[in-house]
Amino acid sequence: MNVCTFGSAEIFLASPCSTTADCLVTDLHMPGLDGLGLQRELNRIGRRFPVVVMTAFPAAAARMACARLGAAAFLEKPIDPDALLDRLEAILP
Repeated sequence: MNVCTFGSAEIFLASPCSTTADCLVTDLHMPGLDGLGLQRELNRIGRRFPVVVMTAFPAAAARMACARLGAAAFLEKPIDPDALLDRLEAILP
């Protein structure tokens, strides 16, 4: 897997990777545009690819909101690296 990292959702959206990424792993709670806002913006601009949302605050309402927006997974922190890799392998073609 080739991985790119970004300091914020806004930086990701402004990068060429936002149009070429096959998958996105994001946090739910971030300064500026949060994980839900990022999913909404991706949907608004027509970028549909698997989004994995992770959070240390797994409220049921947040889980449902992510699912409604099309998140492929909602994972609780701390993240088990092997579980994340297994999920990504299942999601990606």
